[in-house]
Formats: sequence, structure tokens, C-alpha cells
Amino acid sequence: MTSQITSEETLAAIKKQIEFYFSNDNLPRDKFLKNEIKKTQEGWVDISVLLTFKKLATLTKDASVVVNALNTSELLTVSEDGKKIKRIDTAPDENEVDTRTIFVKQIPKEATMEEVETFFNQFGEVGAVRMRRDIHSKAFTGSAFIVFKNKESADKIISAPEKPKYTLNKAKEGEELKGVQLIILTVDQYDEEESKKRGKPKKRKRDEIEEEDEQDKVESKVKEEEDNKRRKEFEDLVTNYPHGCLLRFSGLPNQDPNNRGRPLVLQLRDYFAHFGETARVDFDNETEKQSGIVRYKTKEGCDRALTSISDKEKSAENLFEGILPIVEAISGEEEKAHWKVVSEKKLESLDSGDKGKGRSNSRGRGRGRGRGRGRGRGGRGNRDHRDDSEEGRSRKRARMDEEPKKTIRTVFAEDENE
Repeated sequence: MTSQITSEETLAAIKKQIEFYFSNDNLPRDKFLKNEIKKTQEGWVDISVLLTFKKLATLTKDASVVVNALNTSELLTVSEDGKKIKRIDTAPDENEVDTRTIFVKQIPKEATMEEVETFFNQFGEVGAVRMRRDIHSKAFTGSAFIVFKNKESADKIISAPEKPKYTLNKAKEGEELKGVQLIILTVDQYDEEESKKRGKPKKRKRDEIEEEDEQDKVESKVKEEEDNKRRKEFEDLVTNYPHGCLLRFSGLPNQDPNNRGRPLVLQLRDYFAHFGETARVDFDNETEKQSGIVRYKTKEGCDRALTSISDKEKSAENLFEGILPIVEAISGEEEKAHWKVVSEKKLESLDSGDKGKGRSNSRGRGRGRGRGRGRGRGGRGNRDHRDDSEEGRSRKRARMDEEPKKTIRTVFAEDENE
């Protein structure tokens, strides 16, 4: 078959089917198709992939026919090489679709998808019908998700004091046409009901998660700005450091570093703090701990320590463990080299801290946010997005063996004739 001899009716059906795949009613919950879209940055999907969908395959297996059918589409565009298609605009998220979706129970099991769609069209235009079937027998279970084109239609049927009764289009011979009282739930009510059945907590709404994500982004941005400010300060230490704040000490006895039950570095910090506020004490040799550098926060503190400790009068304040340390001010190239090392260490600490924290503000959430309701490609012309690999089939058989009670799945339009 070629596009030249394809009838206008068939082209229209092809266009309608493909536009449904990418529609606001189907795409937000079509995991298979969304994964295909994510494979390219521009969102292109190979036409060859679409031609594997059962409903479309019954209409054509020719990519050129698909291109011809989409020439007048206002939703989709075709690539220059005629091998790919994509949406022109962005599809809404799952949460938006949920606001106009209802879950219905007690539909007669002999009802077809077309009959269900026709019935609910009286309450508002229906965008998609996702019927649920027994996973083994494929028989309709009597429950379905109905996606309306607008939220008002869903709200109206949900808020109605008396829910509608479903009537089959034809009564059986000798029987009176009677309606069946329907049970209608919102998506949230369905989720809550399913959670109780499975004994699992209700999943949070996507907008709640996105709100926290926004907060995370704000917090992350604030932290990034603070880190950049600190980074600039640390980098400036190489050339714009505080002069006259470094004091070299030596002449300390070789002693137990944990004398009096406190680390020697803390004892020294307390000692030098008599003369001014200290920022840090570093030893030249971490083993002997007899000499090193004390860094004061101000030049005045450093000058006071230098003057007081150098005083030959051995007052109690000037002594450390009965010893008068030897002290001298650090300046010139030695002072510059010291602050360069300080800058490098601070930058290294800042970088290692960022790597260690990672997404520390993400509140411990994983990235898996699927709702797990089994509502993939549904409605008219949808396709089961199962894993058709041998490994995928093995996993599926294993799950079926482990969960014999799980016997319901969402129907796909292509399965209607199976």
C-alpha cells in the first residue's frame, strides 16, 4: 500500500489515532510513549515505533502514509526526513488529567468500550475510556477510568446527589431495560480505597511533591549563593589577607598531648586567648607539638600577645605550663605563603562538603513518583506498554506466580477483539 492510493477516510482515521496517542487525555499517563519522547532532547518519536501499536497497525504499516495523514495536523509535526513526529506544544502533567478523571464501578460486564463512551458522553465530552480487565481471562471487570475533556464535567457527575444508572443500549429478549446503579469515585478516592486494600499509605499528590521541590530549589539556590560568596572570600585570602595576625611560637616542652585530659591544641588556644581572640592553632609537627603558628582574629590581639609574652617578667599570665614560649611575628613572604595555604584548605573543604552533601535538601525522597495505578495508554486505540523482551516476560511470569490474587489490569483498546 502507498500513500497515493490510501483513501481519505483511512487517512483521517490514522490522523485521529496518532493524535489520540499524543493527546492531553492519553499522553500524560502513557509511560511507554513518554519514555520514547525522552530519548531525544527535542521529543521526537520514530514513526516505526508507532507502527508497532496494534490499532495503528490495522490501519497502515507504511511510514509514508502516516506522514501524509499528519500533513494537516495542528497537534503534531513531522521531521524533515519524514521518519519522526512530535507534539508541537507541551502536554499537561498527570495531576491535571486526574482532576478530570473519574473511576466508575458496577458497569455491566458485557458492555463494550464504545457503549461506555457513548453513555458517559451525555455528561460531557469524553476524551478516553480505560476499562479494567482480568489479567488472565481478559474479561471486563465492570470498572473503568473515564477521562473527560474538561474538569467541569467530572466535577458535575461527582457532586451529583444521585449517581446515574447505567443502561445497556439494548434489552435482552423478554427482559425489561433496567439501569444499574453506578459507584463513582474521584482519583484521590480511588487511591485511598486501593491503599486501604493493600495496607499501604496513600501516595502524595504530585502538586505536593512539586511544591516541596520548589522549596528545595529555593533552598538550594540560597545555599549556592552563600557558597559562592564564601568561595570568593576564600579566593581573596591569597591577595587580600589580614596583615599582622600571625604569631609563631616555639620552645614548648615535649609533653603528653592530652595533658590534663584536654587536647594540647585546646590548652594552647586558651593560653593565647588571654591576649586576644584566636581563630586557629597549628603545629609544625603533629607528633612533637613543640612549635607552630597561632592565628589571631585581629592585629591588636596578635600585637598584645607578642608584647606580653616577650616581656622578660615571668608573670603567671605570660607562662604556659611554667614555660615562657618564644614568640615572633610572621610577615612578608612567609605570611603570604601561609594565607595561600589557608585559602587552598578552605576551598578544598568547601568543595568536599558540597560533594558529600549531594541533594541533602531533597527530604530523603527517591525519584520514583509513579502512582502505580496501571493506567497506561488507554481509551480508543491504546496499547499495552509491557516489556516484550524475554527478560521482561520472565519477570512478569514471576510476579504472576508470586501474586496470584492480583487479577485485574486496565484494558487497552487493542485488546477489545482478543
